[in-house]
Amino acid sequence: MRTRIFELAAACLLAFPASAQQIAPGATPGVRGVTLSADGLTLASVDKRTIRLWDAARLTFKTSIKTPETPIESVLFSPNGQQLLSISSHTVHVWDPASGRELDSPASSRRAAAAAFSPDGRMLATAIKGTLHLYDAGTGQATTLRDDGAEATSMVFSPDGAYLFLGSSDYTVRVWDVRGQRRFVLSR
Repeated sequence: MRTRIFELAAACLLAFPASAQQIAPGATPGVRGVTLSADGLTLASVDKRTIRLWDAARLTFKTSIKTPETPIESVLFSPNGQQLLSISSHTVHVWDPASGRELDSPASSRRAAAAAFSPDGRMLATAIKGTLHLYDAGTGQATTLRDDGAEATSMVFSPDGAYLFLGSSDYTVRVWDVRGQRRFVLSR
């Protein structure tokens, strides 16, 4: 079986060679998630234990990052591509994708079930049941908000960064007005 990447700009189907596992030794069966850097040049794929970085233009393996905890639940690039965030065993890790080293970040080693970068990269949000943390990327200062409700399973910022949407295990979407720190709930 081959892993495929869709090149969105050209709407063409590109495929990594079937020998990709030989290029990336130690791969465990099953890709759990993928994320593409905003510039479209680097793809990160994750299996249970490892983040693999690929050159998306050349379709070649670049490097891998072994995480201290397993399983890796999610991975995402910062908007500028200079940080790669992973969540393993509900713990946040922030990586330098160029070197593969873990970065010192206020969000590092914090508990989280979901995370998102604001579109401008100035804010990182993490959530764990009952708590939402908003980190200022420039200062590292954190704002903590009470978020009564079920465990967040996913989150995303609005394009202007004013709102944060949290999907949760109780089938609701909670909408946070980040600036006014108010919450609205959308239910089924």
